Amino acid sequence: LCMETLFRSGKAAIESAAKDEVSPALEEVVEANTLLSGVGYESGGLALAHALAQAFTAVPSLEQYLHGEHVMMGLLVQLTAEAKNDEAAEAARWAKDVGLPYNFDAMKLNLEDEQAMATIVAVVLAMPFTANMPFIVDPVSYTHLRAHETPEHLVCR
Repeated sequence: LCMETLFRSGKAAIESAAKDEVSPALEEVVEANTLLSGVGYESGGLALAHALAQAFTAVPSLEQYLHGEHVMMGLLVQLTAEAKNDEAAEAARWAKDVGLPYNFDAMKLNLEDEQAMATIVAVVLAMPFTANMPFIVDPVSYTHLRAHETPEHLVCR
């Protein structure tokens, strides 16, 4: 329900916020975000997307991004890791449409930066909510993540 609300009203909400106006779309998105944030956090429902969001804050080149931008990129990685390619592709198209990071290139994350990647992996593995994934999360190489890509779903580039 929250995802549908974001996809339906997200762009109009961003436009309203940019004009410093309150609109039904903005109210819908704020309500969906508040509900999703509260339920997700309070129920322990956080997983890989938020572990990655925390990890991205530890990489100096990614400090300029907001929490929601980090979570969006983390969500795309989580959906890819779960092999939910259709959902990931839809989310990536929406993110691009509303100006959010939609792949690592858009986020300006250099996957060849060994120090950044080691930091991300270390932080992700240290986050307790990483264990909420339906599979064991261990150090995953860029090559493994790329194996989940399709022409329609390019999370990594």
